[in-house]
Amino acid sequence: MSELVSVIIPVYNVKPYLARCLSSIVGQSCGNLEILVIDDGSTDGSSEICDRFAAEDDRIRVFHTENRGLSAARNLGLEHSRGACIVFVDSDDYAGPDMIGRLQEAIVSSESDISVCGYDVQGKGRLLDTHVPDREAVYTVAQWLELFPACNEVGIGPTVWNKMFRAEVFEKIRFPEGHAYEDIWVFPQILNRCRTIHVLPEVLYHHQMNPESITHKRTYENFLDSFKSRRAVVRFIIEKYPELRGKADQYMLKTCLTHWYKLFLTDLDNKTRRHLQKKLRARAEHLYRLCGPAEMPFFQRAAADLMLYCPLAAKCVYKGLCFRNRCRGF
Repeated sequence: MSELVSVIIPVYNVKPYLARCLSSIVGQSCGNLEILVIDDGSTDGSSEICDRFAAEDDRIRVFHTENRGLSAARNLGLEHSRGACIVFVDSDDYAGPDMIGRLQEAIVSSESDISVCGYDVQGKGRLLDTHVPDREAVYTVAQWLELFPACNEVGIGPTVWNKMFRAEVFEKIRFPEGHAYEDIWVFPQILNRCRTIHVLPEVLYHHQMNPESITHKRTYENFLDSFKSRRAVVRFIIEKYPELRGKADQYMLKTCLTHWYKLFLTDLDNKTRRHLQKKLRARAEHLYRLCGPAEMPFFQRAAADLMLYCPLAAKCVYKGLCFRNRCRGF
C-alpha cells in the first residue's frame, strides 16, 4: 500500500461548491488518505455538509473552529496531519479522480520534495482558462525559478493547491495569519526546504473562480498584500540565486505592471491611486528598459506599452476587459 497522504481542506461558507469538492477527494483512485476538513466558523450550512460526509467516510476528520481565516485553518490541519505527504485543496475547487495518485507516483519515483500538476480555471458553468506545463520534468529549485516569470503560463506558480509536498517540507513552516496571499508569503520558505520539484503536464486540479473569496476583494489592503508578497519572492530569488537576477527583474516588472492596472479596481480615492500608479509606472519603466521587450510575452508587452505611452487608453482597455470577464464568470 502507498504511504498515507494528508489532504487538508479549509472550509468557510462555500455551500454551493463543498459537496463537489469533498466528493472529488473521497472518490480518489488513491485510497490511503486522511482527509482533514477544517470548518472555519461557517454560517451558511457548510458545517452540516462536512459532518454528513464524515459520517459516511471514516477517513474524514472534521474540526469545527471559530472563524480565524484560511491560514489558521491550514495550520490546524498541519498540526493534526500524520501523512508522509500533504495536499491542500480549497473547498470551492475540486480534484480530478487520479490527482493524488499521480502526484504521489511522481514524488516517489523521482524522490522529489514537491510534485506539481496543471490546472484549469472554472467560471459560471464554463471553462475559462488552462495552465499546464508543456512537458514532464524534474527541476532543481534554481531551474524551476528560471521559469517563474511565466509561472501562470506553465502552471507551476506559487499556489499550494495544485501540488503535493513531502511532510518534512512543512515541518517548520506555517501560513502567516492576517494575509490574503498567504501562499506567496510562504513560497520562499518552501523552496528553502526543497531540492527538486517534479512537474506533470496534466490538468488534474480544477480551480473555481469564486467572487466571494478573499483574494477577490478589491481593497487597498489586498492590493498591498499582493504586491508585498511578490516583492518578497523577488528579494528571495536575488539573495539566494543571484545568477537569476534577470529572471527576478522580469517577475518584478510583471508585478509592477499587473498591480498598476489592479489599482483601477481598488477602493482608493483617485489622488492616492494616481500617486501609487506614478510610482509603479516609474519602476516598471526602469525594469522595461533593463529587461527589454523581447523577453516579454506579446500580451504583457502590449499592456506595458499602453501603460507607459497611453495610460488613458490603458485604463479604458483594462476596464473593458474586466467588464467582459465579469460577464464570462471570472
